[in-house]
Order: sequence, then structure tokens, then C-alpha cells
Amino acid sequence: MSVTDLFGSITTETLNVSIPTESAPPDVGWYLICPSYGKINHVYFQLANFFLFLSYLAPSGLGGLLYLRATLAVGLFFLWLWGYVVLCSLDTFAWNFVCMWINVGHVIYLLWTLRPIRFEKELEQVYGATFAPLNVNRRQFQRVLRCMRAIRSVSCREMIIEEQATRVDSLTLVLSGQFVVSQGGKALHVVSRDQFLDSPEWFSVLTDDYFQVSVTSLQESRVLVWHRDKLKLNIMEDQFLKAVFDNVLGRDVVQKLLQVDRIFSSGGGLVPGSGEAARFLDRHSTLLGTPGTNRSPVETRSGARDAERIEEYEDQTSWRLLPIDETTKNGTRV
Repeated sequence: MSVTDLFGSITTETLNVSIPTESAPPDVGWYLICPSYGKINHVYFQLANFFLFLSYLAPSGLGGLLYLRATLAVGLFFLWLWGYVVLCSLDTFAWNFVCMWINVGHVIYLLWTLRPIRFEKELEQVYGATFAPLNVNRRQFQRVLRCMRAIRSVSCREMIIEEQATRVDSLTLVLSGQFVVSQGGKALHVVSRDQFLDSPEWFSVLTDDYFQVSVTSLQESRVLVWHRDKLKLNIMEDQFLKAVFDNVLGRDVVQKLLQVDRIFSSGGGLVPGSGEAARFLDRHSTLLGTPGTNRSPVETRSGARDAERIEEYEDQTSWRLLPIDETTKNGTRV
């Protein structure tokens, strides 16, 4: 029996084997354009992508960041709902659930950051008069207030700073009332509302140093006291705030120098009988020292605040400047 007779009955159909033949290459466009599309996805999927689309339109700034996080959270919420209810896919559900809560956390933090910041009445007055005109925002001012030691009430004729006895460890702003600054028993100038009692000591004076002047209240007053070193360390991290304080305190020092210079130059110093300087001394001669005679209510003028009044004192018998012998030479105290 030949091989041909043995395998003659075997055909390609029996073996079910197809012999490849050359054919035309497939159309390359089949993977660029789907031959048919499936049905539209669920409404949850559509809403998710709509909010994701809105998130791409977020503007810049802190408000834009809040908008971005909020729209992302809503979009991820619908993607989570779609994966859980419609797709029934554990990984789709889990990933969108986690990402949604991350963005919700950012939204809560940003809302807390953007909350309205309000201060007490006296602090609002300080912010509006001194810091708001210099473009200090409320959040920066709130940071400054964290260094505040206290808001203190000062009684009439109370010495709040004593010469050579009080350490330079604070920065004090007058909220209301007036104070007289003196040295060696001689009145130098008056500090009024929205001015600093110790602005000259802010520059190049250490905390361990002592004040070279005394400060006494002319009337019932209130002051805002900062921890000096704590405030300096705080604003050192913010160059803008540091520049603002240097500017504000620098102007305050210049005003004090002009006021003192005006008093001394007008009469050659705070010497009785020397014109305006003598009248200035007479107005404040009831502040310090030994007892004297009763004096009538007076009207105080102090440098740049010539029009301000000092309240009437009923009992001024125990407040007089200590007599200090002082002469002048060529308009200069010696």
C-alpha cells in the first residue's frame, strides 16, 4: 500500500485547517473612527464631567482656588456615585471617594481662611487709622495682635514709664487720652491718640536698657501694649510688615522730634519766661513733683496737635514740676 493510498482520503476539510492566502491590508481608519458607539453613559457620569469642566475655568487668587476645590469635590462626588451605583466598580468607587474627601478638606480650610475677621472697637480704630491706609490686610494685623500683651487702662496722672527704672521691653500705642513725656523733671512733649509712647526706643535700643524719659498720663487713658521682642521676631518673617512698622514708627519719631524742636527753638528751651516754651511749661507744670497752688483748667498745645484740649483738672495742688536750675547759652540748654 502506497503512502498516497493511505492518506489520500485526508483533506483540508477533515483536518479543519485553513491555508492562509494573500489578502488586501486592513483599512487603517478602523481604529480612528468607531464603527458604532455604545449608549450614552449615566447622568451621574455626565454631571461629574460637567463639574470637572467647570473646575478648569477657575480664576487665579485665593477665591479661585476655593472655586477650583469646590467644583472638583462635586465632580468627584458624582464620579464616586456613578462608580458605586451604575458601574459597580470597586476601584472606580474607591479612588473617587478618596479624592473627593481630599478636596472637601481643602474647601473647609479655605473657607476658614477666608472667613471675615473683625476686631474689638478699639482695635478696629487702630487698624483703620494706622494700618489699613498702608494696605495691611486684616489677616496680617491679626498676626500682629498675637504679640499683644494687654490693653491697659491708665488713671489720670499715673506714671506709666519711669526714667532709669522701666525696662524697654514693650511697644505702647495710645488708644485714648494723652500723656506727657518728661526728662529730669522737664516736660518735653505730649503724646496723643494713635501715637506711640516709646517709638524712639524701637530703633537700636535693647530690651535690657532702661528708658531715659518718664511718661505720665494727663487724663484717663487706654493703651495697647505689645511684647517688643516677640513683635520684632514675628514681623521679621514678613518683610512687608517690617517695612510698615519701620515707616509708622519712623514717622512717629519724626513728629516727636519736630514737636520738641519747636518748643525749644521757639524760646531757647523749656525755661520760664521764654515765650511759647514758657507757656508750654506752665501748662504742664501740674504733672510732676512737689505740692503747689491750685491752677485753673488749661488748654494744651503740643507740636503738631496744637488744637487738642486737655481735660479740666479739679485737684492739681499736688502736681508741680520739680524746680530744676537751667540756663541757656546761644539758644541751647547748658
